[in-house]
Amino acid sequence: MAGREGVRNKDINGLLSWQLNPEQTLDLEASYSRQGNIFAGDTMLNNGAAFVSSLVGSETNVMQRSAYALTHRGDFEWGTSEASLAYDYTRNWRLNEGLAGSSEGAPSDGAGAFTSRLRNTRASGEVNLPLSLGFEQVLTLGGEYLYETLNDPGSLRTQSFDPGSSGLPALAGFARGNTKTDARSFALFAEDNIEVGSRTIVTPGLRYDEHEEFGGNWSPSLNASHKLTDVLTLKGGIARAYKTPNLYQSNPNYLLYSMGNGCNAGQTNTGGCYLVGNPDLKPETSINKEIGLALDMGQWRASATYFRNDYKNKIIGSNDFLYRLSNGRRVQEWENAGKAVVEGIEGNFFIALTPSLDWNTNFTYMIESEDRDTGEPLSIIPEYTLNSTLDWYATEQLSLQLNGTYYAKQEAPALNQRTNQAYATAAQKDVDPYGLMGVSAGYEFSENYSVRVGINNLFDKRIYREGNAADAGANTYNEPGRAYFASVTASF
Repeated sequence: MAGREGVRNKDINGLLSWQLNPEQTLDLEASYSRQGNIFAGDTMLNNGAAFVSSLVGSETNVMQRSAYALTHRGDFEWGTSEASLAYDYTRNWRLNEGLAGSSEGAPSDGAGAFTSRLRNTRASGEVNLPLSLGFEQVLTLGGEYLYETLNDPGSLRTQSFDPGSSGLPALAGFARGNTKTDARSFALFAEDNIEVGSRTIVTPGLRYDEHEEFGGNWSPSLNASHKLTDVLTLKGGIARAYKTPNLYQSNPNYLLYSMGNGCNAGQTNTGGCYLVGNPDLKPETSINKEIGLALDMGQWRASATYFRNDYKNKIIGSNDFLYRLSNGRRVQEWENAGKAVVEGIEGNFFIALTPSLDWNTNFTYMIESEDRDTGEPLSIIPEYTLNSTLDWYATEQLSLQLNGTYYAKQEAPALNQRTNQAYATAAQKDVDPYGLMGVSAGYEFSENYSVRVGINNLFDKRIYREGNAADAGANTYNEPGRAYFASVTASF
């Protein structure tokens, strides 16, 4: 098994704020970050070949991000406003990994490296208008524009993929060598925060999205809160959410390849299969509902919320082929699945034990999280998660913290949805419940300088990844052991 993979992070951020007059400010922000991994030898299929072993301790991928933003804020007699123009540029350099067989997910000797480049340009603005039209209310109006581009030359390095040749069907939009894709979209939104009496607030909202490839969509929402008593509040809401396919899911020039583990086992396998983008996808939609109670007794507070999200047209990789290439390999594409549901309960409890000691606990309990077509879980998650934190402010400068997290059992999947084949019984291994604890201490030398040190995973609980779900069930991740950290913060 591989050890824990680390990272080298370098970050620098700057903010220049100019107060134009008492009502307006102009902020210019710039940031740069670099994250390079420290390879520990872990691969998708636990392949420890000589080349992979020689890379242990070195960087096999580096992520760099540059971001700039110009923001204007106004606070006028008629209301407030905010407008911004932002640009970010992300470069992801990585050694090419094997695409199939025992080398899948492992850096390949002699395959070189590629850099993918993602650029986003975003313009946004909104105004908040206090009104007295029958009820006291604050109307929010706004909009945003997004232009995004992705250039990933590594996505077309499989030279044997050539639809449209030798009498084979053509793939709409496919062009050998076209490694760049882009998309433009905009949105308009309105929300009104209405005080209906002294105890009730109702917030209707409406958002319109327009995407150059996927057309328009209306997303309404309605939220409300009502004070049942001076200390007990009932809150609830319902909203329609909308998500367009990302740049590679809709791009017929973006390829993923499998020698067999990602192909339907019930179909003849000759040389594996390709998964390509589909320009005819439909956007994902969901109806999200929640209702809950919040109790505020001053020294202690508690809340519980029930939530349910019903998804439609969820985007997945198809396991049924469109056609075969001349070499026998199958061509599959991203498609819209049926329905899925995520349902659960979230809660929080806070109490000030003494003027200097706070105890805060939150939990999440999952009632359901599954694909309606197959009954399989959408992801491997604990049945419930509990987080608890004690904060002790020993002096005005010194603070101490003790925190703990408990994860309930995580059940293994029974069906490989990519191959449409049941996992072997021996591979359906659950992750047993476990807990982690941490401690830290912070000291403020002044309002400008502070330091914090601590230990994560105090009792050195470790979980080792045993492989992918085909042979390891839910044991597909590492839980790192004990780790020490220290940070220094300076502001001026």
